[in-house]
Formats: sequence, C-alpha cells, structure tokens
Amino acid sequence: MGKFVKNISEYVAFIGLGGLIILSIVILVDIIGRELLGMPIPGFSDITGEFIIITAAACFPASFADRSHVSVRFVGQIVHWRVREALDLLGNVATLVILLIIVVQLVEYSEQVWVNKETTWLIALPIWPVWWTVTALLAISSIIQALMTYFQVKRLFSPVKLSDLDAIESDSATVQSYEE
Repeated sequence: MGKFVKNISEYVAFIGLGGLIILSIVILVDIIGRELLGMPIPGFSDITGEFIIITAAACFPASFADRSHVSVRFVGQIVHWRVREALDLLGNVATLVILLIIVVQLVEYSEQVWVNKETTWLIALPIWPVWWTVTALLAISSIIQALMTYFQVKRLFSPVKLSDLDAIESDSATVQSYEE
C-alpha cells in the first residue's frame, strides 16, 4: 500500500509540474510580447494567479507521502521509540484534522464561487474550475494523509523497535518500512 500512496502522490505532483511548465510558457510569451512586440498578454496576472493556486495544491499529496513538511524532532530523539512514534501519530492526526477542515471549507467556498459565477478581475475568467480543482487535490491529500496516519498507527503498535523514519536515507526504505 505504501507504493500505491507514493504512486498516486507522484501522479498528482505531475499536475503541479504541468502547471509550472504552463506558467513558465505564459511568462515567456508575456515577456517576448511585451519587450519585442509591445503587446503584453491581457490579463497576465489573472492567468498566472490561477495556475499558481493549482500548482501549489498539487504539491501537497507528495509532501504528505514523503513526510517533507516541517517538524520538530528533538524530543523524539531523546525519548523511547514508542513515545517518538506516538508523537508522530499525534502530528499525523492533527495534520489530518486540519486538512479535513480545510477541505470542508473549500467545498463551501467552491460552491459559492460556482453559484455566484465569480470571475477574475481583468479578463473575466471563471474561477470555479480552479477552486474545484484545488478542492479535489486537497481531498486527495487528505486521503493520502489518512493513509499516512494509518501507517503511523501500525508503526506505533509494531512488536519490534523501529528506526526513526527521518534517519532513513532512501525512499525505497521509507516505503518498505511502511509496508512492514
């Protein structure tokens, strides 16, 4: 199941990569149009703003699967390994709860944007596709975080002492340790 989580998070990260590539192309076209032809892209900030939101949201699943968010680890290094795993579980549960609250709020906001037919300021692009996409990406993130929380529960109740995940160097070792 660890490989499944890793694969899904990487596929979603490709959406973010695609957004960055599109954003780079739009910026390049705008610079060329502005500097060489005297014709900037109308609504440049509207277009880039929409892509940045989706690109950022697409990075969350991979960061949850890779455990690459900021964490304070000094206490876990000096206590018993089960206490360390319990603290990690607490952090995973808190992250999951906050993420679920954000997803619920995004659903409500996306519904309002849809109903009110809101658009960007300059070129009147509808913004509902962006917010529903972000909502879907963060819903995927919450599923991945729920699985990571499940893996952490398994680690907490492991019958043998486990090494600290942050001390493991390779990604395959991380996925392997989750599957144990």
